[in-house]
This record gives sequence, C-alpha cells and structure tokens, in this order.
Amino acid sequence: SPSSAPSMCTDTEGWYDYAGNDCGSYEVLDVPGCPEYGDLFKEKNPAKGLANDNCCFCKNAIVSTLLPTYAPSTSSASAACIDTPGWKDKDDRGCDDYYK
Repeated sequence: SPSSAPSMCTDTEGWYDYAGNDCGSYEVLDVPGCPEYGDLFKEKNPAKGLANDNCCFCKNAIVSTLLPTYAPSTSSASAACIDTPGWKDKDDRGCDDYYK
C-alpha cells in the first residue's frame, strides 16, 4: 500500500503567548517539540492556546514551505546563529537576557 504523505504544518498566523512571544521565540528558547516551554502560560492564555498547539516547531511537524516560517535549517550542522545587534523584546530585554 502507498505510504501517506507527511503532514504539513504552518504556524497559527498572528499567534503569541501571554508574554508576547511568537512561534519564532520558541525556536530560540526551546528545542524541537518544546518540552520545556511549550505549555508555558497555560493558565494565563486559555483563549489563544499554547505554543504546543500553535507552533510547528513545538508540534514537531514538517514545516510547510508555502508560507514564511522561522524553521531552523537542517542543511548544515555547522551553521552559526548570530544575534541581531540591538534587538530588544517588548520588555526591553536583549538576546543576552535569554541565554541560560
């Protein structure tokens, strides 16, 4: 029998969590599947849902190429990540504030 095509996924357009983080933020803060932060703000964000329900990175699905996404590239394991100089979130925190 023919195998089924892999499921495609797109992030929920306009989604953000209680703290203002969008799906791209979870790709920086967590690992695929979002085991650490995917259920964050469960009690404070019932109407908009959780990252695990709205972000492909957290659902651990194949990301659709039909819409722009922030999915990390898997083409090169040696690709470096470079912070955007001067970037701040809505609470005036820079990249250094997110490092553990």
